[in-house]
Amino acid sequence: MADLRLYPNLPGVTSKISVATLVPEYDDSKPKFLLLGWYEDDAFADGTPIKFNEPYFTPDADVLADMFGPDKELGLHAKIVGETSNWEVIPVVVRIGKEDIQAGAGDTLENTTLASVEGVNELTQGSVKVSWQGDPTWKENFYIKVDAHSDGTFEVYLNGGTEPVDVLSAFGLTVELTSTPTEDEIAYFKFQYAVEPATVDDVATALDKVFDELTGLEFDYLYVIG
Repeated sequence: MADLRLYPNLPGVTSKISVATLVPEYDDSKPKFLLLGWYEDDAFADGTPIKFNEPYFTPDADVLADMFGPDKELGLHAKIVGETSNWEVIPVVVRIGKEDIQAGAGDTLENTTLASVEGVNELTQGSVKVSWQGDPTWKENFYIKVDAHSDGTFEVYLNGGTEPVDVLSAFGLTVELTSTPTEDEIAYFKFQYAVEPATVDDVATALDKVFDELTGLEFDYLYVIG
């Protein structure tokens, strides 16, 4: 089923965006200013990954700061649009990227080396295995830490979070132990979907993917950063 957030102007669709516990609504009658560009951070302030090619409506400064940070290039442009128009024009921010699917495993985050996953469907580090079926299904850049214990249990932490998560099925990933550790061990796994477009061709390719996914989204202005 299509994500209705991509189609806010369809009849019967209520456009909302969820940020932590805040669910702000925006006035759909206001002009929408679509900004396309790179954003180097991979997650919202609450740790939720920011997806590529997905439109995020920023109806006020607080929402923008939580999402894209007004001190970063993409967020800064959105802040200018919002403040210049007194938020009578709604910035719609889309993070674009050059597809570059790689992954890696290591005993520390720094020792985790990324490599192509073509023809690969699992990674191992010590007694920890992370696997997926078919083509990689993740659409964000992120990393996980697996804290494996000598009793055969383990916890998974996402993007430096301090609370264990149980949402990796959303990324198409399965975590399991190949054996019981003799003592507690930590394993890290990185997953990369896209990198910053570095050439005109990179940008053109990224924009092709964006417009393929923005079908049904109406906007009044369009600006490609850079």
